[in-house]
Amino acid sequence: MHDRNTPVTHRDIKIENLLFTSDGFIKLCDFGSATTEVWRPDDDWNALKRSLLEEEMQRHTTPMYRAPEILDTYQNYPIGPSQDIWALGCILFYLCYRTHPFEDSAKLRIINAKFVLPEEKTPYSGFHPIIKSLLQPNPHSRPSIQELCNQIEQLAYHLKIDLTKPVNGVEFERQPSPATTTSQPQQQRSSPPPDGNHRRTPVDNSGNPQSQAGAGEMFAQLKGQGLSIFKNIRDKSAAVVQTVQV
Repeated sequence: MHDRNTPVTHRDIKIENLLFTSDGFIKLCDFGSATTEVWRPDDDWNALKRSLLEEEMQRHTTPMYRAPEILDTYQNYPIGPSQDIWALGCILFYLCYRTHPFEDSAKLRIINAKFVLPEEKTPYSGFHPIIKSLLQPNPHSRPSIQELCNQIEQLAYHLKIDLTKPVNGVEFERQPSPATTTSQPQQQRSSPPPDGNHRRTPVDNSGNPQSQAGAGEMFAQLKGQGLSIFKNIRDKSAAVVQTVQV
């Protein structure tokens, strides 16, 4: 998306928009907010124009994933593909520590990139330099998607992870086909309503140790998820790009 002649910004990259296929591959979804437009505020912009831009961003983004340049247009940073890079930093942080770096969506914390990484060494310390590079308040300081993919590929090489392979260790719920569901209405009515807390998301937040074979396997799975996500960002179809309104 970002590598095309006219880069496409997704604008709403978040953990909920990263889905697993039945084969274990990660796919980016929900392109309803995607755009090829880039906004470049400058000192000639008045308060009304900035306010309208902020309202536009609020309609197409999720609070805790918003980049600093969206929340404070008076810094006159360009608003474009780099906001997706910031969102990827939030996702990588979440994949490592199962918490969002800006869980409260606090404006000042986001603008100043005030997030906390563990000071002590953890199994995920190797990801810290990448997280820090993605969560830079100045969009010019963040890597491009190509630079990020190169970093990820190098890291995957050292970790002996094949980015072309599906993620291992992920359990997929087998949903009944529509034909099966409609042919058994009595069974469907007698079944209890699904628990909203059991809705399948790209990352398993259950914390149930029985669903994992051990810390080592969990780490391997986590690395696979984190690395595969970034690899898949640039593998979207041309059809998506053609449907984006400039």
